[in-house]
Amino acid sequence: MKILSRYIGREFIKIFLLCFSAVVIIYLLAHFLGKLDEFIEYKADPSLIATLILLKLPVIFYEVLPMVVLLATLFTLGFLSRNNEITALRSCGTGLTPLILPVFSVVLMLALLSLMDGEWLVPYANQRSNYLDDVALKKRAPILALRKNRIWFHTGENTYCNILKVDPEKQVLNNITLYVFNKDFDLITRMDAYKVSWDGRRWITSDGTEWRFTGSGTMEQERHFQGPFPLIVSLEDIIHVERLPTEMGYAELRDYIRVLKRNGYPTALYEVDLYAKTAYPVISLIMALLGVPFALQVNRGGGAGISIGLSLGIGFIYWMVFSVGLSFGHAGFLPPVLAAWMVNVLFVVGGVYWTSRLRY
Repeated sequence: MKILSRYIGREFIKIFLLCFSAVVIIYLLAHFLGKLDEFIEYKADPSLIATLILLKLPVIFYEVLPMVVLLATLFTLGFLSRNNEITALRSCGTGLTPLILPVFSVVLMLALLSLMDGEWLVPYANQRSNYLDDVALKKRAPILALRKNRIWFHTGENTYCNILKVDPEKQVLNNITLYVFNKDFDLITRMDAYKVSWDGRRWITSDGTEWRFTGSGTMEQERHFQGPFPLIVSLEDIIHVERLPTEMGYAELRDYIRVLKRNGYPTALYEVDLYAKTAYPVISLIMALLGVPFALQVNRGGGAGISIGLSLGIGFIYWMVFSVGLSFGHAGFLPPVLAAWMVNVLFVVGGVYWTSRLRY
């Protein structure tokens, strides 16, 4: 059995690498051909383009792994079936488990790599890629920094502000603080507002507080105010540089959710993305499970075209249903954990049912 397991595992790995290479090439061509106009317009340096390509690889691995696993499963078992190797195994009394166990062992390792990739490499790659696209390519000023889950801006020569939460739909910033320093970097003014709103031209608050300090740090005045809030960064710039869940790992996003909860903000949207970070790597295992009955029954008389067609069809259906579930969770129609995991559970049940009814 060890020889059989090594043989099937080796064949699966070879086919997986071929499929992954093909998908990566297609993905990169589609992505960067779409940005070709920008590269030409901004006269991008070849080294910058190469860096952006390298930064895209962890994201590609994470995103396309389920589809490539399904494709490799269909090809591997389909080739074994068409070459009558499965018939020979059946005549020797070999059951289904020794046949598919090597595939699932390899896919499990790939799923663990995907989980680690999504936790560490993907957030860094997305953040770094966005930074290079803004600063190195489009020559925008690097005004954003993040510390302890808050957004920090350098808005003037001696002026800084930080924001806890950005709500692009309502055009609102929550828990914003503005600091003004003198040339010796002594704090002279601090302005706080629980909420400021964008009116199309400037920021407005209905309840702001301003503190003025002497150069020695002693407070000399406190006042409450309404009306314009002196933040010179536009809503478009803030939304553009706002850090998204895709730029945060599981632990960082979890900590951000705790901060929002502590300050009384709704967190359902972020919780859905948090659970999705654990649900998505599992899809690769489910794709392998779904691929077994299709490969051993439907694909016996077909060729590569049927394998590719099945992969695209199953992958599209899965991704569509998975995306709809996340959308329902973001809209509040489903609990976050159910929105992220419901589709996985349904397809696991379906995969187990189809495999148990397989005539092997």
